[in-house]
Amino acid sequence: MDLPNDQQSPDVERDDSHNRALTALLAEYSFVSGLIPFYRGVEVRALTALGLTVGAIATIFATLAEQRQASTAALAGVLTLATWIFVLFVTIELNSSLRIKRASTYIHKFLYPQIHAIAPGANLSWESITSMELIGIPDSVRWSNARNRLRSNLVTSGPLSIGIGLAGLLVGVMAVIFVLGTDRNSWAPGIALTCGVLASIGGALSGFLGFYGYRLTHSVERNSLDQPRR
Repeated sequence: MDLPNDQQSPDVERDDSHNRALTALLAEYSFVSGLIPFYRGVEVRALTALGLTVGAIATIFATLAEQRQASTAALAGVLTLATWIFVLFVTIELNSSLRIKRASTYIHKFLYPQIHAIAPGANLSWESITSMELIGIPDSVRWSNARNRLRSNLVTSGPLSIGIGLAGLLVGVMAVIFVLGTDRNSWAPGIALTCGVLASIGGALSGFLGFYGYRLTHSVERNSLDQPRR
């Protein structure tokens, strides 16, 4: 026969308290860890949307350029718009990476220690092991360091971030060259200057965000070759 709640032994009450605490921690772990694949999905959807958007802009630019009396102002405007499209999508990529870093850091710095304290046998360590420990090549293999560095970059979203950023930078440079290299006598006052300034700022910002995103992914994935195991 079960004892009333007020007559249960201290050990039973302690076990119940531990079970409730562990259940709450595991529920929070499930929620936070679920944010990581969610934002990975955001990255994939953003990349798909970027591809469709760039394709549409390229079609519009080609259509305008093929016209016999193509408006140089319109073409410059399309290139300037494309530059800021890349800024938008590299910002989305950075936002996703930062949110992933936040979730991952919370798991391995706050949740893991609490779970291990309540349930010492729980061997949770995915968010604490560096990627290079799992995908690295042994030192005995020739060119191991170069191959490891290649792997440490390809396993992250770094190539995606820097690719979008450099593409935006390139389009911005093309827009500025296009503005400077065409006859602007027929342009409305201020359009050439506006397009040139916006393209310059957008291209520089896209390149900077792309490079920053590339550096950020190393801390997000914790895959630096020189980083000790946590």
